[in-house]
Amino acid sequence: MGLLIRTSQLNTELAEINVGVIYLDLLFELHVRDFHAWINLEIQRNKPDDLIYTRMEFYASRLISSQKNRVFTGTDYHQIMDVYSIWLLLYEDSDYITVSPRKTEILFGKADHINDVKYRSNIINVGVDMKTNPVDRNPFFKMIYYLLSETMEPAEKIRKLDEECGFQINKSCIERMKNME
Repeated sequence: MGLLIRTSQLNTELAEINVGVIYLDLLFELHVRDFHAWINLEIQRNKPDDLIYTRMEFYASRLISSQKNRVFTGTDYHQIMDVYSIWLLLYEDSDYITVSPRKTEILFGKADHINDVKYRSNIINVGVDMKTNPVDRNPFFKMIYYLLSETMEPAEKIRKLDEECGFQINKSCIERMKNME
């Protein structure tokens, strides 16, 4: 039996009374076997101020709280889905991936059951060096470079993705890539 992956795009506008609205670049729900999560993808082309990490945490928190009355009602907090807020930082000087999971530390006493706590929000930073030629880079970063390059024409992107990354791109994908310009 093949692997079933199901995605559905969600509304990218998160509005809460007295809190305001945030607009996400991309938000979708992902189901792979027993894994169910909300995935938020944010792309930062220019280096923002130092508050970017606080903003990342805020977005991840809003993804959790916005599930109220969409994923769960009342006090059914056990139905909250995991969230992954993935930030592509296209201004870095090197390629890297970091994850910022929440972690519980026992400051006093014995509380072994606390180690079993699983937090639902995950922040993943993907730093991408868009200034360096992608020739000798990790395949993942090479793919990101080709997909998001502002200097390459769509036809060149398609050729590079096919030849160097093994992506077979159909006409539907080509049209969507043209719309990314």
